[in-house]
Amino acid sequence: MLSQLQSKGHALRIAVLCLSLLAACTSQTGGPTPTPDRTALLEATAEPIPWREPVTPIDVENATGVQLVGRLDSPGTGTIFAHAFSIDGTRLAVLNNDQLVAWDIIMGEIVFAASRGDAIDVFYSPDKAEVYTIDGEGDVRALEGESGFTDEAFSTHPDVQSGPYVYHPDEGWFAVANIRGDIRVWDALARQALINIETRRPEPSVVAFSVDGARVGLGTREGIAEVWDWETETQIGTLTLEDQLPVEQVAFSPDGNQLAVATDEDIRIWDLEADIVTNVLVTGRGGSTDVLTYTPDGAFVINNGQAEAMNIWGAESGELIEAVTEIGSEPASLAFSPGGDLMLTGVFQGQVGLWDMTTIGTASARFAPFNTDITVVDVAWSPDGRTIAVFDTLGAVYVWGIPEQVAPAVTDEP
Repeated sequence: MLSQLQSKGHALRIAVLCLSLLAACTSQTGGPTPTPDRTALLEATAEPIPWREPVTPIDVENATGVQLVGRLDSPGTGTIFAHAFSIDGTRLAVLNNDQLVAWDIIMGEIVFAASRGDAIDVFYSPDKAEVYTIDGEGDVRALEGESGFTDEAFSTHPDVQSGPYVYHPDEGWFAVANIRGDIRVWDALARQALINIETRRPEPSVVAFSVDGARVGLGTREGIAEVWDWETETQIGTLTLEDQLPVEQVAFSPDGNQLAVATDEDIRIWDLEADIVTNVLVTGRGGSTDVLTYTPDGAFVINNGQAEAMNIWGAESGELIEAVTEIGSEPASLAFSPGGDLMLTGVFQGQVGLWDMTTIGTASARFAPFNTDITVVDVAWSPDGRTIAVFDTLGAVYVWGIPEQVAPAVTDEP
């Protein structure tokens, strides 16, 4: 899964902040746009359909049975700008202007709503007993998962000052970099720092965990990327970009043996075992501002941002497999089914669709648009594969899945 390891790209954050904090953007041609009456807009919206629990993981074989199963309405105001599913897929926590809200996905009901405070991101503990929020100074608040009462607050790292962070949902670890580039790994449930790596790399721009959590990658604005085995404090390698372009994003391959290092112009594929750059993928200016990820099977690298297309590359060959112009140049988000055979994409205030990843690179690559009028700001897929969430700019969450009446029948026949 993606979606729960990193905050969104720069362009998407700007769009969300414009909607969430300012309520209305200024038109470039017609002067200021009047602030909409959000209450009136919500009242004019059709009543949500009766909630139906998504009951089976979605895959290529049953994707035609996906239906809208319900809508979750936030009690607070503004666009949802951060979200997290629990590992078992039964809970969804979000942040909007005012509140931290948690929902029960089985029942379609609010579990709790609490003040957002200064939080900029939200996460579930591995056992979903707690919800964590983090602010721009690296301070974490732990809330009880059923009541929303604050259990404890702690500082992950001194001198953070809007430094990069990442969370590993399977282990409950935070990795936070301060202004000197020192990386501190925290066990949120135990409330203790596990290690502090003094990289002495100033101006950190991004940090990332490998899928298994064993490695942590760091990128800086001075064009340096480093990878560490953090538990042993062993440096795996350092990549210095000769052109000194700032590192915008980094992403590990699923096996942890490659690191994709994105600049404003390209992606360098760094083979960590051989310690060489095997391919340079030219994305166009701003090509990875929103998305940089490997597919779950490691076969492809995908980027999207301000460039004219979402690109799908062969991870080993470095060849451009698909250039999807329908998704490029606009802020967008994506998520994968846990098995990786389906990809969900959402263009900001545009189209939502499912991609059959088993057909990528063929002449008959398959894409199915969602038939919806939702003004999309983000999309997500639950870790158990049952729930697709589409986030509307007005603060509602539209939930898609396969309800019980259309789930495939179980049979003993081969």
